[in-house]
Amino acid sequence: MNLNLYRYGGKWLMVDLGITFGDDTTPGVDVLMPDPAYIVERRADLAGLVLTHAHEDHLGAVPYLGLPGNPVSAIVTGHLFLVPVVKRWLGLTEVLPARLTARLTQDVGPTGPRAHYMRARLDGDSVTPFAQQDSALLSVLSDANALLERPLGDRPRKAGEVVPVLPL
Repeated sequence: MNLNLYRYGGKWLMVDLGITFGDDTTPGVDVLMPDPAYIVERRADLAGLVLTHAHEDHLGAVPYLGLPGNPVSAIVTGHLFLVPVVKRWLGLTEVLPARLTARLTQDVGPTGPRAHYMRARLDGDSVTPFAQQDSALLSVLSDANALLERPLGDRPRKAGEVVPVLPL
């Protein structure tokens, strides 16, 4: 059973939130978990939770994993980060999303100062990004079957160029 708190600059970092199982020294108790009341009272100053590895004594008391942001950002983040974590917890070795390449059917502009995952339609070896990429548009995500991966600072791309794609 683990729950460690570290404080720096008025903020808290929680490391692990695990459980342990009862034994003959705790009759009638099946599961023991730490009491997070102290940090719950200070949750506005909790910067985050770091899970060191996927054993019950380190993550078993985590009630859920949440993703910040609007629904489209949460789904993309879940696909890129959360799904691989859950696959690893399940003992799978192939955990990262499949990466393919496809030819663009239309030009796309530069990405700017951050990586971008454009919702797109993959058809065979061709990929067509949707014109509307607003992260609040769930309809675009529901029509997408791939993410066009655009690295940070990527240059404009022309129709016919081969680009990296993540199937959904």
